Amino acid sequence: MVSLAVSELSAISELCVPPSSRLQGPDDPLGAARAALAKNPWLGEAHLGAGVVLLRQGELGEALVSLFAAMLFPSSRPAARAPLQDALTRAGGLPNVAELELVRQLLRAPNEAASYLALARHERGARRPNTAIVCFARALDLRPDAAAGRELALLLYEQGHVEQATERLVVALEQDDRHVDGFRLLGAWLSKQDPNRFQSQRWKALLERCPDDVLSLVNLGAATQRRGYTVEAARLHRRAIGLDPRCMEAQLNLGSALSDQGLAGEAIQVYRQALVGSPRSWPLYSNMLFSMHLDPTQTREAIFAEHVAFGQRLSASTRGLTGHPHSPDPDRPLRVGYVSPDFRNHPVAHFIEPVLREHDRAAVEVFCYSDVEYPDPFTERFARLVPNFTPSAGLRNPALFERIRADRIDILVDLAGHTGSNRLPVFAARPSPVQVSWIGYFDTTGLPAIDYRIADEHSVTADDEPYFVERVVRLPRTANCYLPPPGPAPAAAPCLEKGHITFGCFNNPMKVSREVVAVFGEVLRQVPGSHMLFKYSAFNDPHRRARYLSWLGEEGIAEERVHFEGPSTLPQFLAAFSKIDIALDPFPYSGETTALHTLWMGVPLVVLGGPSLVQRLASRVLSICGRREWITGTSDEYVRVAVELARDPARLNALRGELRAGMLASPLLDHRGVTRELESAYRGMWQRWCKAQTGGTSGAG
Repeated sequence: MVSLAVSELSAISELCVPPSSRLQGPDDPLGAARAALAKNPWLGEAHLGAGVVLLRQGELGEALVSLFAAMLFPSSRPAARAPLQDALTRAGGLPNVAELELVRQLLRAPNEAASYLALARHERGARRPNTAIVCFARALDLRPDAAAGRELALLLYEQGHVEQATERLVVALEQDDRHVDGFRLLGAWLSKQDPNRFQSQRWKALLERCPDDVLSLVNLGAATQRRGYTVEAARLHRRAIGLDPRCMEAQLNLGSALSDQGLAGEAIQVYRQALVGSPRSWPLYSNMLFSMHLDPTQTREAIFAEHVAFGQRLSASTRGLTGHPHSPDPDRPLRVGYVSPDFRNHPVAHFIEPVLREHDRAAVEVFCYSDVEYPDPFTERFARLVPNFTPSAGLRNPALFERIRADRIDILVDLAGHTGSNRLPVFAARPSPVQVSWIGYFDTTGLPAIDYRIADEHSVTADDEPYFVERVVRLPRTANCYLPPPGPAPAAAPCLEKGHITFGCFNNPMKVSREVVAVFGEVLRQVPGSHMLFKYSAFNDPHRRARYLSWLGEEGIAEERVHFEGPSTLPQFLAAFSKIDIALDPFPYSGETTALHTLWMGVPLVVLGGPSLVQRLASRVLSICGRREWITGTSDEYVRVAVELARDPARLNALRGELRAGMLASPLLDHRGVTRELESAYRGMWQRWCKAQTGGTSGAG
């Protein structure tokens, strides 16, 4: 699902995206000093080095301020005194050196905050941000000032110092909470930051002080939700809706926050009500379809009917292209395009990266359309893998449609489905003659313009096909492969040292409903002394932890047997598997990527299968890895298998190495082989289209 911050509506939105650094570490001394200061403006030695070079070059005004800045740091102060005095003497004999009087004034009165502010603002106007930052910071040390704090925060953000900027903005709002634009920026900045990097909690105290401003509430709500504080996020979204009942972003975010809390039924009601006023809001519709899979009261038939209705509505609103001037040569190299918002640190990356690496360049020319709004090192790696990598997040749907058409893509592959930031409206217009759904979504898209669904025998059976509008094409062994992330080797089973079994669930708690917790509770009751570890970023939220403790308390499980861990880096996440002996998969919405990580770290996994793909995400992984004995068909069987595993600690320890070895031997890690099978499937799709063209008909056949 998607949650949106609406900073783009603000007049100050251009300040919400830090510019990319243009400094590449030049070899000349001045360039090197400036490059160092661009990374860290508080390097006194770099200010000193810049000042000395500028003095030598006769740039007296800039030299004066750089050398004065060096005097503010104890490490560089002794060496800065002589060149600063030289600069003062030389500048004293010249007219129109504006910096001279500002520096002299500060030397006469070194504790005057107003003088530092005057120099800081001069430097900012002269486009010398690093000296401006130092002077702003010194002024604020001498005299706290909310307005100056906001100025410094903006300057830091413009220079790419995002975390420091956010901290300064928080302090400024603590001093003056009447500044609406400050709250808008705080929400916009927080919503764009990695929660694992910016972990200060001071901003949370400002939530109750947020003014009645829709933009501030939506931005802060999105930021709060991204950090897993879904109860507070829902409260902010409700306030925004109270101010503007037609605010689509607030409605969408409220539904997402409720769904994240495991309240899928309430979320669906919010989406349905919002769609009455905005029937062509496709993100709202996609979020509703996603949430339906989390609601145990929804039937498979009802979910399918809603997907079909979505496809009909979107198709009716789109003028689809029927003719494509592609050469219907069945054997020529194919131009294959992948569209995704998840070419980043995201589960999809573990599945698509090995395919991009292994594509046969003689048979397939690969194009990627990356809707990643905030690129990360994963994005950079993808861009190096693919010669035709287009950052498309800034392109509106019509522009992306035209770009794909211009690239003459033969087969266009959607990797998002009804997840956040999808491009289904582009697919509805059919920019390519053959269109495919793969990886990113666990159900039909419902869109007639998407011709095929890539699957395997474990994910989409013959009985499932009536629930897909796409034609199902099965790869012979597995529908996808898996790229294990870097991390530690499997550790010994912790029960050997602790003397008790620890169960774990590392899945998104939106999947762990009250019904799931009841089954977990029965497992814990039948294994005396056992413990349970929940790990996910959302468990930062004390409300979430309290809810699960309450639910398990109702099942007779004491609080001291239940543990929680919040956000972490991926290596830390993998290392946390050393703390559990047996993993418990949620249901009916299973977990595929978590299942793969679990087995890779040598931990057995108990799953409850079901009739639909979303219920078989983990069971298909176990099937492919030859571990069908842990796939259950009822909750009673689920409990029995978990309890039987817990009775054999020696076996649990032996599995730590066996499971990784089994994965290495499975088709999941045969990256090249699976990619060749995928290419063969693409070739078959293309040949069917070519045959249809030769026969004088249109479509994929």
